[in-house]
Amino acid sequence: MSFNPYEFDRSYRVEGDYPFGLYMSNVFLWMFLGLMITFGVAIGAWMSGVALVVLSFGGFLGITIAQFVSVIALSAFVEKMSVGAARGWFVAYSVLTGLTVSVNLYVFELGSLVFVFLITALFFGTLGLYGHRTQSDLSGLRPYLISGLLVLIIYGIISIFIPMSVADVAMTLVGVLLFLAFTAYDVQRSRYFYEAYRNDHAMLEKVTIYSALQLYLDFINLFLRLLRYLGKRRD
Repeated sequence: MSFNPYEFDRSYRVEGDYPFGLYMSNVFLWMFLGLMITFGVAIGAWMSGVALVVLSFGGFLGITIAQFVSVIALSAFVEKMSVGAARGWFVAYSVLTGLTVSVNLYVFELGSLVFVFLITALFFGTLGLYGHRTQSDLSGLRPYLISGLLVLIIYGIISIFIPMSVADVAMTLVGVLLFLAFTAYDVQRSRYFYEAYRNDHAMLEKVTIYSALQLYLDFINLFLRLLRYLGKRRD
């Protein structure tokens, strides 16, 4: 079976040699590991001044491009990668994201960052639980989610050249709602992957990393948008 991250199958069965509970635990374990790497790197880059050096030399543009390429590559080639390569790619992406997140430590107060992280975890957990428990088919949300993501990307590019502060709050709230919906969608989609590959343990290990990456991206994007809305800036 070829890897198709967007095709859902509602006939879930959770029996098999690789228990469903173990699979989902590994998905969230890898997502949590990625977040710890990211925030660990962010704090280290902030305390050491590495973030300012990278920012001074325009390195964040290159890092952002590398992040984009990494996500596309992992999505496109996960089926052909070894399990070790998929894990290594995910860890490398988490490190790159840590460098970009580190800039926020110069802008926002540390207590505010912790508060927003906890709020993000609460929202993420709530929508993740909904996506795991609901019997509704969320696959129909995909066209709207992709459209919303494209709108955010286009707006982000335009706002670099044409400041639109009035629209920033509205677009931030749109981003929050979008990634909350993505969270429920991606948790449910990870269940499809289990059903599709439960008899292929090597492939299941790789889609564990792919699912963890999607949820990791949902959390990071939700955190950054809530930070823009709720974060307290340094004086």
